[in-house]
Order: sequence, then structure tokens, then C-alpha cells
Amino acid sequence: MNMQTSAEIAAQDLHVDSLIPAGLRSRYAARGRYSWQEQAQRELNVWLVKRYRAEWENRKRATLGRTMQGGVNQSKEGIAG
Repeated sequence: MNMQTSAEIAAQDLHVDSLIPAGLRSRYAARGRYSWQEQAQRELNVWLVKRYRAEWENRKRATLGRTMQGGVNQSKEGIAG
């Protein structure tokens, strides 16, 4: 892609970006976090959140297991510094 093409695309983006606030003020604008064109982004976020929550639970269980076994030293002497 050359510089001329990049400049044309950027100019189009700037024009569209300047119209967004007016569109959002419209009473017909759909409300929500995502545009109707961002379904893939929504699906990715749902996929990621599910995995983040599962990993969070796994780590909480692992930490709790070590704490119950006495494997986590919570005293000041146990903190490396």
C-alpha cells in the first residue's frame, strides 16, 4: 500500500469519525457497548471472559490448597525483600 492510498483511507476515516457524535445523539441509535458490525469482537470477549474466570477459579483453588497445607508463608519474615 502506498502513501497516497493510506492518506485517502485516513481521510475517509476522519470524515466518518467526525459524524459519529451526531449519530450517537440520534434517538434511533441502538444503545449498547458494541455496534451491530462488531459481533466478532463480542464473541471474542465472551470467549475470553469464560476462560479468564475459569483460570481465576483454578488459581484460587490452588492458592487455597497451599494455604490449607501450610505451604504459603504469610508472615513478614516470609516476604522476600
